[in-house]
Amino acid sequence: MALGGTSYAAVKLPAKSVGTAQLKSHAVTPAKLSASTIKRLKGNTGATGPQGPAGAQGQPGPQGQPGTQGTPGGRGQDGPPGPTASASTNSATAVLLTTSSPVTVISADITTTFPSRIVATAALDIERDSGNSGNVTCKLQIAPSPFTSYVDLGHQGLFYAPGSGGEETMMPLTAGVLEAAGSYRVRARCDTAGSSGAFIGGDLTLIAAAS
Repeated sequence: MALGGTSYAAVKLPAKSVGTAQLKSHAVTPAKLSASTIKRLKGNTGATGPQGPAGAQGQPGPQGQPGTQGTPGGRGQDGPPGPTASASTNSATAVLLTTSSPVTVISADITTTFPSRIVATAALDIERDSGNSGNVTCKLQIAPSPFTSYVDLGHQGLFYAPGSGGEETMMPLTAGVLEAAGSYRVRARCDTAGSSGAFIGGDLTLIAAAS
């Protein structure tokens, strides 16, 4: 059929007459395909491939801010008491005290198996003779076994009475010293100056606590 102007011929192609050979490259694009055709062209998802090698370590990040201080913990339980040793003695035997001649009036021994602080406490009953004036001095001393080398402990005690004598007093003496393990003897020594007197009696206590 022909009309005026440009003419077109209607041609009917046989079925299955257009194939790959008849198509130009890139003539068929996804936009020209139906959704059902695209779905049929997609295959199943393949298996996961092997894990790749680890990447290089990154740079350290900046240091974080210090955290808040925690609450102090409670006090722990007290430990068991350390070892101790003790000794004591008392005497009611009178000892005459003469001028410038110190005499031992009482003594006690103690043995420790540990380094310790030995504390000696004495109470000495001292009397001055009547008709005399002057003073009586006493001091504590300690020596390790075999008890031949004594050293003074603490300060000496002093009993002074300016009267005519006949006075009596209880003189306290206390001193402490750090010592290694071993056996020790503590003694009280007294003498007089300007008068005579006597030790009437007293007691001596030694306590050693681990240091």
